[in-house]
Amino acid sequence: MKIISFSHNDLDALGCELCIKEKFKDHEIQYFNTNYRNLEQKTKEILELEYDFLIISDICFNNNLNELLELAKKTNILYIDHHEYSEDFFSKLPNNIKVVYDKNHSAAYLTYDYLKCSDYLKHLCAIIESFDIWKHDSKYFELGFKMNMYFWSYYFDVGIQDMHNLFYPKLDPNFKTRVQELESKAQEYLNQHKQFIKTNNGITFAIIDEYYMNLAEALFKDKSNIILIIITSYGKVMYRINESYPDDKARLIKTTLLEDVKGHLKAFSVDLKFTNMQECSKFCNETYNKIKNIL
Repeated sequence: MKIISFSHNDLDALGCELCIKEKFKDHEIQYFNTNYRNLEQKTKEILELEYDFLIISDICFNNNLNELLELAKKTNILYIDHHEYSEDFFSKLPNNIKVVYDKNHSAAYLTYDYLKCSDYLKHLCAIIESFDIWKHDSKYFELGFKMNMYFWSYYFDVGIQDMHNLFYPKLDPNFKTRVQELESKAQEYLNQHKQFIKTNNGITFAIIDEYYMNLAEALFKDKSNIILIIITSYGKVMYRINESYPDDKARLIKTTLLEDVKGHLKAFSVDLKFTNMQECSKFCNETYNKIKNIL
């Protein structure tokens, strides 16, 4: 049997892929990943292939229902996710799409749990979940941050599939050493760019290079920070709301900023194109005032 695995492009997606890889080790698996900007293109590529079964994990098709329905015309689908959806989304799906959904867990943990994978993957997916849905009270919270830093330090050079052997069947023995180097590098960078990191009333803005976006995030774990807004040098804006912050207020913040609540409720991003620092400064001031009024 040939299986297509179609997932997101982050640490949570990696956990999903490792569970699929273990469960279907005797079958041919071809992996696809999307950053959402190329979701339609990746869907077209998959539709051109011949395969027997499709597993979609950690991807929210709420705004791409037609693409999902096209995929369902071709074969049976296992659909595993945890993002926010429109109330009627799942009622629109055909019977050959098996849905595994719970917004209180990461997609990796849902995949492990549904496929009944090994104890090692149960442990790994619990660590991934602690970061992915920002579980401050989890005993794995700190380790989850370290694992995310480690993941992104490789991602831009090798891609997700080439990282499989760094996490499975056991964690890379150089994991601890590499993370220590990354933490030192991130701290040094942030110390040199303090003028671009400002916190006021629980709202933190950080203007940093793309490479440090995911490294720097690990340094903002204080519960007093309600929302972290990271702006990269190329215009991507990433919002991270503290997991301990009430869902109703987080939803109000998100709808105020984006007019949309789909995807992660407390972790979302948007691509903006600032042509100069004045535009960026204006954006920060306007965003701060919008959020302050809610807080």
